[in-house]
Amino acid sequence: DAGNYALQNTSATAQAKITAKALTAAVTAGDKTYDGNNTASVTGSSGDIIGTDKVSIGAGAATFNDKNVARDGNGTVIGKTVTATGLSLSGDDAGNYALQNTSATAQAKILAKNAKITGMATNVIYNGTSQTQSAAVLAGFIDSDVSGGSVLATGLASGRNGGTYTSNLAVSGSDAGNYNVTINNADLIINKACLLYTSPSPRDAHE
Repeated sequence: DAGNYALQNTSATAQAKITAKALTAAVTAGDKTYDGNNTASVTGSSGDIIGTDKVSIGAGAATFNDKNVARDGNGTVIGKTVTATGLSLSGDDAGNYALQNTSATAQAKILAKNAKITGMATNVIYNGTSQTQSAAVLAGFIDSDVSGGSVLATGLASGRNGGTYTSNLAVSGSDAGNYNVTINNADLIINKACLLYTSPSPRDAHE
């Protein structure tokens, strides 16, 4: 029956909603070298972003569960949990999405920091008491670990009698496991003391 009607318009308007698309955010975390704190860096992403829409996912904060290097039973460094909080959306198309989560987790490694302990070659004169070589030089360690006593150099050479004593340096302390340490030992040399003999004068010998 369409022929019985005369269409008076070829366009019309109405109201409807475009509902924001649900977006679940994920993060990937980057490995870092031990630096004495638990801060982490993350990159946000989501499979819910359509095509070339300009949407970025940022985090207010990201942290490892603690500051330390994690290792398995064989001593191999392994990943640990990173938690990102305060997730938010930005970008030209961010308003078209509804963020479903404000936190996410990922796995990343804290890698051991390279450091070195160098023994100090020490020369002393025998004095009848036990003597110890000069303190070793620590390089590459986090200052607060050294000053706070969580990293210590042990194994300085010591001895009482004349001779050569070689150090057996090692690292100890609660943060020792956060480092890959190169050890350079050195010697303590205790030199023989000179015995000074003064002969009596001829006059003293006859009195």
